Amino acid sequence: MKPQLPKEFEEMIKKRHEILLKKYLISKKKKIYKIDQYKIVVYPDVFPPFDDSLFFYKFLKKLKNPGRALDIGTGSGILSLGMQKKAKSIVSSDINKKAIKSLKETIKLNKIKNIEPRYSNIFSKINERFGTIVFNAPFMYFKPKNMLERAICDENYRDLEKFLKQVKKHLTKKGKIYLAFSNIGDTNYLRKLIKNNKLKTKLLSKKKAFPISGMNKLFYYIYEIR
Repeated sequence: MKPQLPKEFEEMIKKRHEILLKKYLISKKKKIYKIDQYKIVVYPDVFPPFDDSLFFYKFLKKLKNPGRALDIGTGSGILSLGMQKKAKSIVSSDINKKAIKSLKETIKLNKIKNIEPRYSNIFSKINERFGTIVFNAPFMYFKPKNMLERAICDENYRDLEKFLKQVKKHLTKKGKIYLAFSNIGDTNYLRKLIKNNKLKTKLLSKKKAFPISGMNKLFYYIYEIR
């Protein structure tokens, strides 16, 4: 069984995706974003800080004690920066080498000591256990056309499935997982994957997704998974 949304809704989501790509997400040059005290370097083909990641960033800033943290699919590194002040240390991983390059420059620019960029496909280069694991999961289940789209598109949720199968091996006894998702994707399929991997979930926060004309019932969600 594959993830599936009603055909009409799926077409609407694809249209929204193309609008956002052209208007906000595709860049031909390196950019620097200013968020709170941080200057964030983003090269072309790296997903920039956007509505969903800003929502997650603000949530993570409020965590009391992330301990040793792991940020899967770090992209611009914004989620790692959300935990930076309180985390003991952070491993920020991504399969996109330009994301790793961007984050290294961000770390240098902001004189950060506790973030380690690491090239990894989900847990392929991760051997440690962590007190906090965060993943802003790609919520569209279509095949990505390029590395930038891989930040939003996960074909048939293969990476999400891999994450949920392996995540417990990398969590400390009292560790917590925070996962961002959206009803732009198949939330029923997400719940099925969570159940199949004998995990439990709790909805912690939600926010209306970036508005596009005629699309008013889209939300971002943040879940705690154990």
